[in-house]
Amino acid sequence: EQIGSAPVDPKRTGYTFAGWRDNFELTGNALTFPHTHGRTSNIILYAKWTPNVNTITFDANFVGGSTTTQSITTGVSTALSANTFSRTGYTFDGWSTVDDGTGTTYTNQEIVGVTGSFTLFAKWSANTLNVTFNTNSGSAITTATTRTGLQFSSTATTTRAGYTFAGWFDNSGFTGTEVTFPYTHNQTGNFTLYAKWNANDLTVTFNTNSGSAVTAVTTRTAEVMPTTLTTTRAGYTFLGWFAAADFSGTAISFPYVHGRTSDFTLHAKWEANTLNVSF
Repeated sequence: EQIGSAPVDPKRTGYTFAGWRDNFELTGNALTFPHTHGRTSNIILYAKWTPNVNTITFDANFVGGSTTTQSITTGVSTALSANTFSRTGYTFDGWSTVDDGTGTTYTNQEIVGVTGSFTLFAKWSANTLNVTFNTNSGSAITTATTRTGLQFSSTATTTRAGYTFAGWFDNSGFTGTEVTFPYTHNQTGNFTLYAKWNANDLTVTFNTNSGSAVTAVTTRTAEVMPTTLTTTRAGYTFLGWFAAADFSGTAISFPYVHGRTSDFTLHAKWEANTLNVSF
């Protein structure tokens, strides 16, 4: 007799049904139905399966990243392709079946057996970055650390005699706005923050030592006093201004590079005139 109709095709994960065979060795062509079997005893039909070729997609898993693929046949243990992605500021940390890293994880080039196509997302560990503080002649600050993609918090302070701190900047030219903390730095490598300083106003007082009064003036830290201020005293010759009250050193010449960081006084030196006495 004939087997009139084919059984319902079976299912097997990772394989494609390739028809029925009438022998355990699965030789010969697939049976067609109705099938004239020519048998005189119970009959067993054997399903033949063809392993699927599955596509594994590797996703770099960051904005601007790319994808690659690998073909792996069901039932064949195969090493995953070596990672070819790189991400500035990060270290590759394996694969995950979920883009946020919470899925099944795989190591680089892990040997796997698969039964279907799926996507693997690269996992990345943020690198540690060194933050250097360039205090620009202020008091020293120890290097700190942060990570790629994170905010950087710091309470680092610095002082400089004669100057007022004007903030940290991400460039030595102090362009842009002052850095505020926590600082979203967007850096992917070690970086430096630069201290900006404003020179303080300094008051310069003139001790005329009995000469005519000279009004105090202002200068600034690291500036140069441009002009000479004069005083007079009856019976004396003015010998110049001195930084020290005992007139040690040499008379000040103008413009005067004072090198001061706080208020200071200049002292007038006098020489008594020679007087002729007539009888």
